[in-house]
Amino acid sequence: SVGDPRAAYDHHSGRFIVSCSDFSSRVRLAVSSSSDPTGSWFKTSIVVSTGTDTGHFPDYPTLGFDANGIYLSAFMVGGADTMSIFAVDKAPLVAPVQSLGTVTAFRGLPYEDSIQGCLTFGAPSGEYMVSRASTTSLRIRRVNPPLAAPTLSELGLVTVPVNSDPPNAPVMGATTPLWTIDARPLGAVFQAGSLWTLHNVDVSGRSGVRWYRIDPIAATLQSMGTIDDPVRSYFFGSIAVNPNGDFAIGC
Repeated sequence: SVGDPRAAYDHHSGRFIVSCSDFSSRVRLAVSSSSDPTGSWFKTSIVVSTGTDTGHFPDYPTLGFDANGIYLSAFMVGGADTMSIFAVDKAPLVAPVQSLGTVTAFRGLPYEDSIQGCLTFGAPSGEYMVSRASTTSLRIRRVNPPLAAPTLSELGLVTVPVNSDPPNAPVMGATTPLWTIDARPLGAVFQAGSLWTLHNVDVSGRSGVRWYRIDPIAATLQSMGTIDDPVRSYFFGSIAVNPNGDFAIGC
């Protein structure tokens, strides 16, 4: 009984990372033992339904990483609608004898559908995370090392053009449409000093994918664009960025 999987290649350690929820009390985590994903893996899980999250289950866990850690976040369902971030010290997970490192939780954060950590390139001062605070703003946070005792900083709100949840996507030959979820961030990359992210938005009654390039330190919008079409629906976007600022989106 697992779902909401995420997978990423961590270029810092040369390992693959996979996460998912058990929809009960744990986020499951697996890290490959080498750069070969068909080889052996270290598999573990983190009990997240503790402390103020006792009795709540993790929904839609996200996955990010930097040179120091692996970063998960989830909507903790049950009772008050709040989010939690879990920062995991990566060093023991990529050591010759793999083990689960120190896990630090930041609980009781405002409900914002999802908090998306970056796939981080380079060595910024911490792990940047982005969430949709309102129809006109994105919230930027940063988890600061050392991962043995990290801290969480809120860097500010980035003003963006107004947007709303997208409609469902019609399916040719079917009466039941596909759920496009909502306007939560679906991926994030930190590359060459900028945070890149994207989400689904309503564009004239169809789902489109809007992307942003953000200066996370100044919490300002650098550029943005929208992928949309008068006939087709675009949703579930993913993004990759190279050091030159060239980027690719799949949806």
